[in-house]
Amino acid sequence: MEFVKKGEKIDTWSDLVTIQNFNKRWGGRSTRQAYEGLREIRERRCPGATTWEVISEDKTSILYAAAATGCADQPDQRELVRILFGRNNRYRVSYATKGELTPQARDTWVAWLAGLKLSR
Repeated sequence: MEFVKKGEKIDTWSDLVTIQNFNKRWGGRSTRQAYEGLREIRERRCPGATTWEVISEDKTSILYAAAATGCADQPDQRELVRILFGRNNRYRVSYATKGELTPQARDTWVAWLAGLKLSR
């Protein structure tokens, strides 16, 4: 699922929230392996175009920031992502912006992502 601001379209967004659901086999056996797998995919597509920062991680989730510039097949963007491992599925929830990510906005989105919980 993808969510954009009112009045925007999915192909012309400025801010985007994405929720993806994957089966349990996706992304390796740990949250770190899932993160590394996604990082490898992006690096193959656009080597050296993205900076990465792990913000927090535990056994069931990892929260990270990625900033991509100069990647030919995507616009420059900043993204905050949390990967959550549930009992049967894996989830990737992200906030992305094509604009600047102010420290206040970053703190707000990090808190929102960190507060997500999966019901058992």
